Amino acid sequence: MKEERYNFKFVILSSIGAFALASLFHFLYDWIQVPLLGIFFPVNESVWEHLKLCFYPIVLVWILPWGEFFPRWHKKGEKGCWLLVAFSGAAVSVTVAGITVLTWYYTLFSGFSINGLWVDLLLLWIGIVLGQSLGLYVTWRSFKIYQWIAIFYLLIIAVIFGVLTFYPLRLPVFLSP
Repeated sequence: MKEERYNFKFVILSSIGAFALASLFHFLYDWIQVPLLGIFFPVNESVWEHLKLCFYPIVLVWILPWGEFFPRWHKKGEKGCWLLVAFSGAAVSVTVAGITVLTWYYTLFSGFSINGLWVDLLLLWIGIVLGQSLGLYVTWRSFKIYQWIAIFYLLIIAVIFGVLTFYPLRLPVFLSP
């Protein structure tokens, strides 16, 4: 029962943290217009740039503040660094959140002409909560090889965000509405 409370607490607190960071990150580039910051924060209103709001806040909430939680969650006798476990959870969470937001955004916008700030915020919240829940599930079952793959995967995504910020493709997902 105690373990379930930690799990629920982690999902709720980390989701709130990621959502708050995403809200802050949305405006940071407008406030501090340093081109290098464009790697981390949306530089325009395109869907692609807004996927950074799923990526960086989620990675941060998995890696920075949760060192206190992970040692308690490790099973006795289990070896491994909580940070490696956190990367596995972050990789799953980022993927689930991004796919959720993209899928439902395009379904609602293109299929039903439903859009607006409230839709964007709701989709971001749902994506983050689903991502955090599945990310936590994976942390209990990850093997060391997958943890290193997760780190590589997150680095590749960060590099892709950086490159495509400065050299966007000519596709609708990269265009501001």
